[in-house]
Amino acid sequence: MYENYKDDFEEDSVCPNCGRHFESGDVFCLKCGMPRNHQSNTNNFLPILIIIIVIALAIGVWFLLFFEPEEKINDSDALERALEQLEQIESANENSD
Repeated sequence: MYENYKDDFEEDSVCPNCGRHFESGDVFCLKCGMPRNHQSNTNNFLPILIIIIVIALAIGVWFLLFFEPEEKINDSDALERALEQLEQIESANENSD
């Protein structure tokens, strides 16, 4: 039944799953059952990785071009306002005594 596949697999000598050496004419690994012509899915990973990188770069470029952070308050202005509030609290405490 599998005779027509024998010639295609003569160059494969080791099972990629368990490491057992194939004998001439084996279509499946006799130890783990892995097909002799099994191809890994690592080729499908590269396009997905490229798409993820492109999306991440697009989001990064969008943030750089269109995201404007809120205006930062100068530290000296914040300190002055805090001192004014402290003075108001102290004067309120003096008036209540």
